[in-house]
Amino acid sequence: MKAFLAAARDTNLTLMASYWGGSAGPAATSKQPPDYEKRIRILQKYLTSDSSRVAGLGTVDGHPDQVMVTMQMFVGNCRNNVPFIVGKWKDQYIVQNVDVTMTATPGRPCNDQGTPM
Repeated sequence: MKAFLAAARDTNLTLMASYWGGSAGPAATSKQPPDYEKRIRILQKYLTSDSSRVAGLGTVDGHPDQVMVTMQMFVGNCRNNVPFIVGKWKDQYIVQNVDVTMTATPGRPCNDQGTPM
């Protein structure tokens, strides 16, 4: 999780693709979905943060092989709790889904309470 977000912060799309994917494995090796490069570029824009920390762990209904990791992400004054679904693939965990609607909108400021304006 931290390596995926660090890759986003460093604009390392290749490394991000090695930590993001689905049942076929990391997108960097599976090349799935076919538009994964476009998706990674979009994710990078939304997931770039000043810092982040794990805010909670939970289960994913009907998917015992997945974990819901809620990350608290900080961008300037903005504070957002962003849910990620992480699943095991072979000997590693990869990010399988991110709710980017919960992130700070790139280029959109927040008020003093950390809420997007």
